[in-house]
Amino acid sequence: MKNTFSVVLGMVLLVALCWGVYYLLTLGFSAIAGFDKSVAAAIVLACGTVIVSVITVVAGRALEQRALIEKEHRERKIPIYIELLSFLFRFLMGEKTGETPTEKDVFDFVAHFNRDFMVWGADNVLKAWVEFRKNAIVGPSENTVGSMLLLEKLIREIRLDLGHKNKNLLDGDILSLFINDVHTVLNKPTGLATKPIG
Repeated sequence: MKNTFSVVLGMVLLVALCWGVYYLLTLGFSAIAGFDKSVAAAIVLACGTVIVSVITVVAGRALEQRALIEKEHRERKIPIYIELLSFLFRFLMGEKTGETPTEKDVFDFVAHFNRDFMVWGADNVLKAWVEFRKNAIVGPSENTVGSMLLLEKLIREIRLDLGHKNKNLLDGDILSLFINDVHTVLNKPTGLATKPIG
């Protein structure tokens, strides 16, 4: 909140500065209109140098503040995304590892996780998580392929939010990291052809 206030205050000051510069320039040009041409040119050049310097400093500070806010957001998001993916992997690998979460584990995780995720999750990631949860509640067993693709979409959106391009990735490529025959599963029931997703 403090950072947001600083950015707003900076923008207000920048607007006030621009208006002040315009006002002073108007007065200045009126005042130097009667001066000798060489003196007037020197004054205009000096004023221009000062104005450019001030604008450069103010704009630099604003960009620096914005970068700081983005860095703080990223630092908050990463642990939340890792927590979500860790839980999903635990759930998916439960049969192999013998650590399948109980219904209470799932409820406790979702109740705790959603609180932080609502605040720090990016819009597209939040939407992908909502779609995945809706599908899971309705009954993923009725549409295994759809559930798998929604999971992959969620992971893809997380990667995009963290700066990855997902370039040249195909449907199922991310899922193949933990589901061995995923491309066979994706192609057989629906006739889906793999396609670039980035």
